[in-house]
Amino acid sequence: MKQVKFVKKHPPYNEGELAGFSPEAATDLEKQSFVKILGDVKPKKKPEPPAPAAPPAS
Repeated sequence: MKQVKFVKKHPPYNEGELAGFSPEAATDLEKQSFVKILGDVKPKKKPEPPAPAAPPAS
């Protein structure tokens, strides 16, 4: 995944916003002069689900 910064408005993004795109999409947007590629990023991991509650003590 590539992190990009929009240098021109491209709906739904405004100038100055940061976003993540596939390398192909980021390159395409850069060729159209909408973004500057900032670098590679790893997608955030989904949080672990909470552990099941212990049964009530008798």
